[in-house]
Amino acid sequence: MTKIADTLVCVCGGSIIPRKDVPWQRVYEFVFDRLRAVRQDMIIQRIGGNEAIWILECSIRFLIYSGYRLDHEKYYFCAICVVKTS
Repeated sequence: MTKIADTLVCVCGGSIIPRKDVPWQRVYEFVFDRLRAVRQDMIIQRIGGNEAIWILECSIRFLIYSGYRLDHEKYYFCAICVVKTS
């Protein structure tokens, strides 16, 4: 596993997303920023194949979940996930 995959496991599956002591907006902003950095590193390091697919699937899962979770909040609206990924 590369450092990129380790970062993704920490952010998505580990200790960041499940936090309840921080407002979801802050978690979203932090994780979105980390995922963007992971995708940029993936391109720079020319990671492809199954690892690239796994990284992108984790990113998409997070964005879909965030769209659902933020849809009911005043601070964001669902379309923000689409705008930030283009």
